Amino acid sequence: MIEQETRVAAPESQAKPALTYLDNAATTYPKPPAVIDAVRACLGQSLTVARSTHVAGFRGDEVLRRCRAKLARFFGAAQPEEMVYTYSCTDGLNMALNGLVKPESHVIISPLEHHSVMRPLNHMCKSRGIEYTALPAGADGVVDPQEIKRLMRPDTSLIAINWISNVSGTVQPVAAIGEAARELGLTYLVAAAQA
Repeated sequence: MIEQETRVAAPESQAKPALTYLDNAATTYPKPPAVIDAVRACLGQSLTVARSTHVAGFRGDEVLRRCRAKLARFFGAAQPEEMVYTYSCTDGLNMALNGLVKPESHVIISPLEHHSVMRPLNHMCKSRGIEYTALPAGADGVVDPQEIKRLMRPDTSLIAINWISNVSGTVQPVAAIGEAARELGLTYLVAAAQA
């Protein structure tokens, strides 16, 4: 049995504020108008990628090539082919972690990592003998990039940082962490879904 909710209109002085949507971890809302327009345009066409030899297939391939080239310029990649599309952020992080974390190695993380990083790492602890260490953080959850040097071990193969926490709103200093990782020769993975 489903109970029906009864709503009583609040007096105008007690009216509820407009909706503020903060659950961008689930799905970004509202979508920017340019995204809606682009998706609507694609749905009205036959845009297959790398599957056909007719004109619509070539059109889809061209859209994909242009998008990869724009992303490569934005991220400073040497070649557009370095841009890899995945089904989701979680899928991309799983692919990156499984490809970058060596068996019996060590990973440095923030204390506010998302499940999409922690679940694969915990699985790798059991299946590949890896270990991970969380950087210490201040009361605000922000880590000190200088602590990376102290936590680094000879077997450290990766530093993985959640840029912005969708739980606390904490913003990590990813540029400074990246500089520290570069100086130490560490591979650096930024989980940027909430950013």
